[in-house]
Amino acid sequence: MNDQKKPDGVSAFDLGSLCEQLESAVIVYRAVDDGRSFIIANLNLAAQRLENIDRREVVGKDIFEVFPGVEQFGLVEVMHRVWRTGEAEHLPITFYKDDRAAGWRENHIYKLATGEIASVFTDATEAKLAVEHLRQSEERYRRLVENLRQEYFFYSHDRHGAFTYLSPSIQDVLGYTTQEYRTGYDKHFTDDPVNEEARRYTERSIAGEQQQPYEVDILHKSGEPRRFEVLETPVLDSAGQVIAVEGIARDITTRRAMEQELLKAQKLEALGVLAGGIAHDFNNLLTVIIGNLSLTAPPDGWPDNTPDELEDARLAANQAQRLTQQLLTFSRGGKPVKQNLALDDLITEAVSLATSGSNIVTRLNLGDLPRVDADPGQISQVVSNICINAVQAMDHGGTLEVTSSVAEVDSDSGLPLDPGSYARIRLQDEGQGILPENLDRIFDPYFTTKETGSGLGLTVCYSIVRNHGGHIQVDPVVDQGTTFNIYLPANDKTPEPKRTETHSRAVHGGRVLIMDDDSRILRMAKRIVPKLGYEITTAADGAEAISLWKEARAADRPIDLVILDLTVPGGLGGAETMKQLRQLDPEVLAIVSSGYSQDPVMADYQSHGFSGVLPKPYGLAKMREAMAELEERRGQVRVQA
Repeated sequence: MNDQKKPDGVSAFDLGSLCEQLESAVIVYRAVDDGRSFIIANLNLAAQRLENIDRREVVGKDIFEVFPGVEQFGLVEVMHRVWRTGEAEHLPITFYKDDRAAGWRENHIYKLATGEIASVFTDATEAKLAVEHLRQSEERYRRLVENLRQEYFFYSHDRHGAFTYLSPSIQDVLGYTTQEYRTGYDKHFTDDPVNEEARRYTERSIAGEQQQPYEVDILHKSGEPRRFEVLETPVLDSAGQVIAVEGIARDITTRRAMEQELLKAQKLEALGVLAGGIAHDFNNLLTVIIGNLSLTAPPDGWPDNTPDELEDARLAANQAQRLTQQLLTFSRGGKPVKQNLALDDLITEAVSLATSGSNIVTRLNLGDLPRVDADPGQISQVVSNICINAVQAMDHGGTLEVTSSVAEVDSDSGLPLDPGSYARIRLQDEGQGILPENLDRIFDPYFTTKETGSGLGLTVCYSIVRNHGGHIQVDPVVDQGTTFNIYLPANDKTPEPKRTETHSRAVHGGRVLIMDDDSRILRMAKRIVPKLGYEITTAADGAEAISLWKEARAADRPIDLVILDLTVPGGLGGAETMKQLRQLDPEVLAIVSSGYSQDPVMADYQSHGFSGVLPKPYGLAKMREAMAELEERRGQVRVQA
């Protein structure tokens, strides 16, 4: 410092010897007007660079002239107080702005021995922005953590396992408040097998092991195990020692349930394709067996003294036919042929038939169910199968309660269904229930806990309901019974009347063309058809059938009736053959036949141009019935065998 008197406008304080090399900016002011304003007396190079000013242009000028924003900045008030008291003060980081400059400044104000005021300041803009950015980042993180309330919770704990942070979302996810979970930590990691795996993973993280995301069951406050995907990472100090563990847990219980449903559906789809093919081929074999057996029956039917060997063969063939129908139900050939219908009467009839003759009591609570688009035969089979299971589960008697209601399903329901209205059928028995280890397998094909049975009953139920866009759910309580809930999409539209066709062409015997790819069926047909008063011509596929049809017309010996097999592997099938025949003769009379008895073409044959239907397997009686029905609809006389 130098106490020598300097000219007006020049500081008596010598900056050159002390402050020029400082990184901090320094401006020296001389008080005027009794300290109400200040004149710039000197400044160092750092101040010139920071404020982008020139010493020669600003020395001697009033502070308000050089820094017009200083009045709102608060600096002058602090300078006045320091000039008056002589005590240094600190002006914390404050934002300054004028037309020339803007930024955050931190000031320290001193009174010099010369009576002048020195402001020593730094540019805190970068540090302030960094702090603000960190604050905003932390705020965003906090909002993220606290807003992820439905599936996630975040946590951290020390190396001893004591929680140091739990996000509030844990209450939405696990039912506990943060305080409840924090203070009750020990009970969440007991010797319970559900918790044992979680404890092992936690111990690995505490040991400093960086792990891949893992899945674990965590108990909800209600006691229900919930499935979580957890990602934990150890937090290390500068010496590489674990000081904490941070983690995020996501509730994937619903997702896992839906994935299991999808896996089950895919497995059934693959088995369905296989089963459909087997059932189709098996029905062809049964057609040969049943058809040829039917030729041995007297005109008046089977007498009481039918040989045991023949009777056993006939009964076994009929039983095999019922088994193929079950296979077809969950195969691609078992797709529902839907119609808009009310369920109450269907449920009542199915329950009554399935429980008839048993020792159980049925209690029906059927509400005002909405209409559904469904295959009545298949839905009746679902209800019947579950009722039969209930009867078998209550061999000493009990009550079967059947309740219907409307269920509104949304995205939070946990059901693998689209949001909307559903008809719900609830069947609750008082049997022994289902063991937990069997619960995931009850819908699997051929799984059964009974000494007798095919193991297809519930598989068929599952497949039927799934093919209707619905869901079947089981709620077992061991020793307290089993409850099945069936959900079917509601559709209250008014059913449209079914379109019918009329034909005027008469049939009184004549020539029949039968197309089938199985030569054994054709040989069997050649034995049956003449007994019905017809002359028969056979074809192995659709192309041959069309060719024979054309030849017959050209020879003036037209075909009177066609029976077409629906499925011809590698060849022209019945549906496409029918299209081409109708182009040749719009009034052609044709019956469709198939081992896929539940194929949509079989159920809605009229819209495909057919006049009748003959499911496989069939024999003489069913063929006679199909032809007679066709003639009766045309107002003709029944064909006599």
